[in-house]
Amino acid sequence: MTDSSSYLSLIVVAYNSDFYLNRLLDSIEENNDLIGLQLVIVDNSDRTVFYNSFDDYSFRIDYYPMNENVGFGMANNLGVEKSIYSNVCLINLDAYITVPLSFVTRSILKHPRCLLGGDMYDEFMNRKKAYGRFPDSLDILFFPSRTYRVNNISFCKEFAVDWIEASLLAFTKETWVELGGFSQEIFMYGEDLLLCSNARKLNISRLIDSTIKYVHTGGYDDSKLGNVLKGFQYYLHDNRGFNFFLLRLAFNSSIYIKFFIFFILSFFMGSYEVKYKSITRNFFYK
Repeated sequence: MTDSSSYLSLIVVAYNSDFYLNRLLDSIEENNDLIGLQLVIVDNSDRTVFYNSFDDYSFRIDYYPMNENVGFGMANNLGVEKSIYSNVCLINLDAYITVPLSFVTRSILKHPRCLLGGDMYDEFMNRKKAYGRFPDSLDILFFPSRTYRVNNISFCKEFAVDWIEASLLAFTKETWVELGGFSQEIFMYGEDLLLCSNARKLNISRLIDSTIKYVHTGGYDDSKLGNVLKGFQYYLHDNRGFNFFLLRLAFNSSIYIKFFIFFILSFFMGSYEVKYKSITRNFFYK
């Protein structure tokens, strides 16, 4: 296994979209300045999708069709298992990197026992946060957007955070093995928060390198509020102690409070209807 800054394994989980995967493939080709690059595609698509010919690209592509949606965490775990290089980077299907890939490998080699994120933008090049604070306080549990409030980072090239979104997440394969990968019990959403919680327990750093820039089409909006809160729930149940017992009680209360407030406000403002439906889908719909 090679540890040089000229080698990288990229992992992407595909799902029912030729447009996004083809866009990602083209961006990788454009920004590939490495000697050895492997792209592992774990395809969770449950229908036939037609991609660009993999032979059109100069880097190695290993394709693993699942023929069903096995979940984001399980698919990424398989992808990392199939990686051939020590430097590994997960990237979302609807994301693409906009800087040379050597920026990623150099950062990994600089911080070998670390989870690394980058500077995320939307398609209009508006900067968006893909990191935040753990939900260890009542203000974050009742006002989830405050998880994204990380202070004193405006002029920092690198800075520490509690958790990093898995839309782009880089690390050494050794670090991933130490962490045990994503939880197999989570189908989608919250696995990155739990991974970073495990990293804290093992004294593995979580850093943002702002020289690593990428675009993410999806990102957070009101329709994903329930997904964020579900991640909070996984995090609180994974941590023990009297403090977390009280936080779990407060969290459960906050879900019902949000549910009823957003339900009432949904009759007057459409944005609250989106939030109400997101919470319903994640906590009350079976």
